[in-house]
Amino acid sequence: MIKFNIYGSCVSRDIFEYDEMKDMKLLQYVARQSVLSCMSEPVSVSDEQIELDSPFQKRMVLMDLRKNTFDIFEENPGDYLLIDLIDERLPLGKLGNSYFTVSNEMAQGFHAKKYKTLSKRVYGNKLCLEYQSTIRFPFSIKFLNRFCAKKDNMDCEEMIRMFCKRILSLYDQNQIILNRALLVDWYINEYGNVKLFPKNYLKFNSEANTVLSFMYDRLVSYMPNIHIVDEMEGVYADERHKWGLAPMHYQGDYYLRVIDRLKTIICKEV
Repeated sequence: MIKFNIYGSCVSRDIFEYDEMKDMKLLQYVARQSVLSCMSEPVSVSDEQIELDSPFQKRMVLMDLRKNTFDIFEENPGDYLLIDLIDERLPLGKLGNSYFTVSNEMAQGFHAKKYKTLSKRVYGNKLCLEYQSTIRFPFSIKFLNRFCAKKDNMDCEEMIRMFCKRILSLYDQNQIILNRALLVDWYINEYGNVKLFPKNYLKFNSEANTVLSFMYDRLVSYMPNIHIVDEMEGVYADERHKWGLAPMHYQGDYYLRVIDRLKTIICKEV
């Protein structure tokens, strides 16, 4: 039995449901967490302050605030770490000197007052954070917020470097698999027809994919010998996906292809 931890999203988590041989086991799944949030200062918070009914959602929010992801991985690192960065599409919240990931679960469960919201942008060869005038919840009509000209002073490059250094303290590079997932512009509807997402989604996808591609490349620059899985060619989202229609909820064929790639990697490393 090959054991995995995931730092990523439902894109990587759902892959395991297509493992017909059941010879891959998922230990820990960490989601709704930006690399930049993960490496920032912890936010002091109690369990009672997170008002969510779902134990999983509450656990993810607490991990993002407490910054204890690597402590949990260290307890049981497993055989492989599978990474995707789809949740980098989410904005950041800034509370004092701390940053957290503004997921829907965070917005619903953590009622912090007077925090600033920031969006990631790539300018040239640099990742920057821009203050937003209002909170932008993912995949809603609030995509088109106006941004303030003011930039945040976080050293994003240093945070990415620290993230990779922390990973490499727990895993050899041949134990790390990067799943280069992106947001897609086209989907298959319930009748099997190919459709284009609305314009507000397309704008968001383009901006988010620029950030995702930049950050994937930066991870590889600090961990050049990791395994890379890129099965995005020809991928559509699926209106019949169990989590509903979204640009990162793909057709089943995607997950089958990635399972095959993972098993090829495992066989080569055994």
